[in-house]
This record gives sequence, C-alpha cells and structure tokens, in this order.
Amino acid sequence: MYTTREKRLSQDEKELREAICEIGKLMYSKGLIAGMEGNISSRLTSGEILITPAGVCKGHLKPQQITIIRTDGKNGTGSTAPSSEYRIHLTAYRLRKDVNAVVHAHPSYATAFAIAGMDIEGEVLPEFVSTFGEIPLVPFAEPGTSELAETFGSYLSSNHTYLLERHGLVSLAEDLWKAFYRLEMAEHCAKSLYLAEQLWTLRDLNDQQGDENFDELDAEIQNMPFPRERRRREN
Repeated sequence: MYTTREKRLSQDEKELREAICEIGKLMYSKGLIAGMEGNISSRLTSGEILITPAGVCKGHLKPQQITIIRTDGKNGTGSTAPSSEYRIHLTAYRLRKDVNAVVHAHPSYATAFAIAGMDIEGEVLPEFVSTFGEIPLVPFAEPGTSELAETFGSYLSSNHTYLLERHGLVSLAEDLWKAFYRLEMAEHCAKSLYLAEQLWTLRDLNDQQGDENFDELDAEIQNMPFPRERRRREN
C-alpha cells in the first residue's frame, strides 16, 4: 500500500516503481542475480533517477523502497541509501541522452566471460548479430567506485550492452523492459556460445586418430579466436 505522500506520485512514477519491482523479481527468479545483487534504475521526466536501494534483495523489492537520486548524485527522496553502483547509472544518463533505463546483473554465463576477461563477439548467432553486434568488455575497476564509473564512461559508445570485467553485465535502453530483455537475451547468447565452444572442442578432439597430434591440436585450439568457425569433419 502507498502512503499519503506516495499517493501524490505521478502515474508515470508509480508505474516505473512497479516495473522496477517486477523486473527485480524476474531477474531473481531467473537466476540473473542472487542474494542482494543487481541494481535497476529509470530516469523520470523531471530528470531525477529512480534507483533500487542498497542491501535489499531485488526479488522481494517493494515500490516504496525505491529511492530517488538527483543527477549530481545527491539523495532526492527515499529513506534508504541508493545502490552502491549509482555512479554507473548516472554516467550512462549523463553521456547518453537516449538512455532512460539501466539494468545491472551478474548472470552466470555472461559473467564467466567477464571473469575470463573476454568480450562477446562473432557472427555465430544471427540474433546476437542483429541485437548486439558485440558486447564489449570494460576493464576492471573496484565495484561501487568513481574509478569504475569513469572507466565505464570512457568505454561508453553506441553499444547498449556491456560486460564489466569480473563484475557482470550492464544493459542500457530507452525504457526499463527493453533494458531487461536485452540483458536476458545477452545471457542466453552467452550460454549458447559457451556450450557450443565445449562441443567444438570435443569434436576437434574426437576427430583425432590417436594421440600423436594432440599437442598440435591443443595449441591450435588455444590460438583460435572466440568464437571460432566450426570445423567440418572430413569424410
């Protein structure tokens, strides 16, 4: 239930608060985040930013728990502290006027790429090419710091989805649902590419007639760019 003050909120703000909560529940139930992980924000028409609070499970978030920050990072309204990653969100809004929503999560397969220090690219999945083109990797900086926000800002371009090295995935969009769908699809593509990589490696190994060429094959596999072209078995 909304309090008397919350009943005075604009319909737009109420809907955005409810959408943030719904997306938080979906992220939690789909395993895109765990525990207190993840953060979600949306830009209001006033220019202020609705953002999820620190230290709260996004799977059980209530609309009234969502806080507001100003574009200078100062607290607007709300009794809880904003996500520690608010600087990333503000950087995206400051540098990209087309962005009105930011979603950050730690989905397992995409985060595996981030831990390995690998961006996601390649013309393997048509859906990936048409939706993302590539998902670049932003070099590591300590989470929740100004340094991370500055590094993220220096890599921000026309792309709308980014890996943070050792720190998950960030999705930007003009609205909340599009940001969420892109994040979900990025994880699906990362999973498909990861699994395909294992199958290609196994097939390469099974193609060998004995162990005499194993060392050469292993060196070839290690030097292949990811994702590599699928090699056909010769009859």
